Amino acid sequence: MARPLRGACSLGRFLLEPEGRWGGLVRTTSQFHDFSSGGRTRSASDGRESNEENVSKKDLALQQALDQITSSFGKGSIMWLGRCVSHRQVPVISTGSFALDMALGIGGLPKGRVVEIFGPEASGKTTLALHVIAEAQKQG
Repeated sequence: MARPLRGACSLGRFLLEPEGRWGGLVRTTSQFHDFSSGGRTRSASDGRESNEENVSKKDLALQQALDQITSSFGKGSIMWLGRCVSHRQVPVISTGSFALDMALGIGGLPKGRVVEIFGPEASGKTTLALHVIAEAQKQG
């Protein structure tokens, strides 16, 4: 591993030396060209307009989807991650795991809602479901 690094250092010195030492093979660093900008060039206005159209189409599609979900399932059916306007008091059933209850954000699984538990084999889905059932039976 040390050999390629040593070679890279000497190559760097070779490329960056002033012309006096190497006889004008490489004069200055200003001779290096950036070839990454090759290809088709687009006018700036074309890119902005198409980008704005895509954004507005995405916003429109998102708003339509949100409206459809809200009309089908009622207000409060959409929960935004990281946005908590007001803490609503929702009746919950504890999962039996304090850490999971805190991660869910409301202290457990909400009563009266469909909750899907999924994951790979042997990850504890059935155990979690049985703990939730036991907690529900304790509450009555």
